[in-house]
Amino acid sequence: MLDVIRAVEGEAYLQRCLYDPESCNKSCMGHCAVNEAMATIQDELASHLREVNFADLAEREKEIQGITSLCACGNF
Repeated sequence: MLDVIRAVEGEAYLQRCLYDPESCNKSCMGHCAVNEAMATIQDELASHLREVNFADLAEREKEIQGITSLCACGNF
């Protein structure tokens, strides 16, 4: 899924200082605890998105729709 997001939206960052250290309003040039935490979260998000594939999403959607149709019929 990450490749598709990047192709459609471009590179996405949680915080501007991750790609533009000069944008930091603390004047620390991207060297602070918040930047480190956000960089870690950014890396973990990218890793999780890399693991998501459309075959799994489609299969899960079928499962959800099956549950939803049972609920609509009063059988759930």
